[in-house]
Amino acid sequence: MLYGYKILPDEGIIIQFIDGKINLSDMKTFITSIRKDKDYKPKYNSLIDVRRSYMNLDEKDMVSYIKHLKLMKGFLKERKLALIISKPEHFVHVELMKELGRDLPLKVQVFTTFNMAVNWLEKPNFKQETFENTVLEIITDIT
Repeated sequence: MLYGYKILPDEGIIIQFIDGKINLSDMKTFITSIRKDKDYKPKYNSLIDVRRSYMNLDEKDMVSYIKHLKLMKGFLKERKLALIISKPEHFVHVELMKELGRDLPLKVQVFTTFNMAVNWLEKPNFKQETFENTVLEIITDIT
């Protein structure tokens, strides 16, 4: 799994990009690295591009991941996570994660387009070009 992120403080948003086979260990490492970033703020919403990924997580992995989130000090706060997806399996995995983590203060939705995602995040001035350029920067950094 290749993954990266960029925090955009002026926008109050974290752009995340995930490519390849998603597994539990990498997901825990990834989310922990975001939490430890000096620019991280629990109130920032996230826009997560998983279109090039394959989710290799079962229910047991998801329960473990949710426990990991709950144990991370200063991570959980009410905010939105918008995932841009390209495969039906993404929807199924996210819905299962939402059900298992229904007591978390995170609002999670899946979208197939950038515009739908930023509308839900209530970021009407956040441009698709900014998102695409940020994702390209992330890809360059991780490859």
